[in-house]
Amino acid sequence: MFRYFGLVIMELQNSKIFWLCKAQGISFQSEINDLTKKSKVSRRSCLNTCSPPNGPQGLLANIKLIYWPIRGRNIARQVVYRCTRCFRANLKFLQPFMAPLPTVRVTSYHPFIKTIHLELVRDLSSDIFIAALFRFISRCGQCTHLHSNNGTNLTGSDKILKSWKADLYKEDKFQDQLTTLGVKSAKKHLIRVSNRLLLTYEETSTLLCRIEAVLNSRPITVSSSDPPDYCAVCTHSWSFFIWVSPLTLPPEPDSRLQHFWKRWSTEYIPQLQRRIRWTEMSKNLSIGDLAILRDETAPPIHWRLVRIKGVHPGADSVARVVTVRNI
Repeated sequence: MFRYFGLVIMELQNSKIFWLCKAQGISFQSEINDLTKKSKVSRRSCLNTCSPPNGPQGLLANIKLIYWPIRGRNIARQVVYRCTRCFRANLKFLQPFMAPLPTVRVTSYHPFIKTIHLELVRDLSSDIFIAALFRFISRCGQCTHLHSNNGTNLTGSDKILKSWKADLYKEDKFQDQLTTLGVKSAKKHLIRVSNRLLLTYEETSTLLCRIEAVLNSRPITVSSSDPPDYCAVCTHSWSFFIWVSPLTLPPEPDSRLQHFWKRWSTEYIPQLQRRIRWTEMSKNLSIGDLAILRDETAPPIHWRLVRIKGVHPGADSVARVVTVRNI
């Protein structure tokens, strides 16, 4: 074996690998711990944009450092195409065509709004939720639809509300984006203002009211092109048309409500009609298709394979909701 200054070539290569691993262990200690636990690398890491499966080009380049494969490009493409890890690391999610607006958002009865109501409660029991709902109805009027994120206390309240001929619809996190964004905005202001201080019940309730006023004061339509016109439709504009009526009688619209609806339908609703994403028709899902179930709490390599056993198309015949079973 050839020796160079008393060291063989294999010893030089091993020492090089040793010191490289040593340097990487010092510089990327947190990333190595994350990969060892089979979890995702932090978004702040400089290695977040890197991916071990580097595609056919990178695979072929690494092989050519030692060998020269015949028809190497075709072979590398076939290997990467059949590699499960490579496929999971570079998934392309199926995004259906954006659905049209539901009827409730364009009906001239109750304009669909983004008004946020915050109320402080002592616990998350069903009785406390029912009491908070009664306070809301007493101040803002009768509700036509109730939607929930299927929380435990809301599920228990569903039985009580059904006995009163009310309906508590359950929505998943993908359908309830407006509520999620509203909660996120409220938490953002609450954390910044409270500054991790322990507040009393009255102080917290007052703070939530002030945050509610800030969130509902944001304009939802662009201002008029006329410079002297400073009026814009805001979510708090709906508060001028809130009525208090018996729970057994439907509210009656008045002229102010019609004026509000006219501005709402001519200034705000046209903005919702424009599709800013999901504008191309994709492959429609069908029963028997094989899919990968996305899990935000696990890395892609651990996402489960599922089989579609039910398809639930919308009014436009595009399937956006499916029923799956584990394989």
